[in-house]
Amino acid sequence: MKLAHQILNNDYDAKFTLEHANWDHLFWRSTSEVDSSSHPWIIWYILKARNKIIFENVDKDPLEVLRLAENDAKSWQLAQIEFHTENQG
Repeated sequence: MKLAHQILNNDYDAKFTLEHANWDHLFWRSTSEVDSSSHPWIIWYILKARNKIIFENVDKDPLEVLRLAENDAKSWQLAQIEFHTENQG
């Protein structure tokens, strides 16, 4: 039992370290190609992907997670523009 717990903790620690590397890259090392207004969406999708790994043992491709987050961020931004345009006129 102790060995299984140790393996699980080591696996969790590795994923936790990887997640912190993602935060580091997103906030301090990313290029200007990434629009900072999409950061909340990217954070949300990283957290959702992490939860999938921890609770459902489903590992998603990081680039797919990023693409989904950016697409949803763009969709939301366009919806906001449309909403404000409709309500201004």
